[in-house]
Amino acid sequence: MSKVDVLSSLDQGWSRFLEMAKSIPEGKYDQYGSIGWWTVSQSLLHIASWDEELVEIMRTYISTGKEHDFDLDHDVNDSHLREKRNMDLPMIWRHLDEAHISLLSYLNTLEEKDFHEDSYTGDLIETMIRQHYWQHEKDIEDFRKTL
Repeated sequence: MSKVDVLSSLDQGWSRFLEMAKSIPEGKYDQYGSIGWWTVSQSLLHIASWDEELVEIMRTYISTGKEHDFDLDHDVNDSHLREKRNMDLPMIWRHLDEAHISLLSYLNTLEEKDFHEDSYTGDLIETMIRQHYWQHEKDIEDFRKTL
């Protein structure tokens, strides 16, 4: 897909993810076990944190050619959640929005070649952003069906 097509697909996936996340009743965002052993709030923080993380991973790759070793990230999710555990829901929504805007801003600086499916960055964009939104959208949808 072209850069324009990828960014459009990300925008559509992001919109669906947000729509699903915002469909959760206010008092249910912090219900443990709603997304595996996480709350919906924690899932939102997780998405924001990985959007931030991926900007750094792609910057490093583009400047050095060094691919990220995801095997070293076994506790990164817990670390992200610990760092942001004191955020209330309005702060989480703000953080999620800011992280996504920052990600899109960075992606818009990339060249067309960085979006090709067979490139390292193109694969990251597909698997760690677009599919990530979709997976968590489905998790939230499954939780919503139990309410």
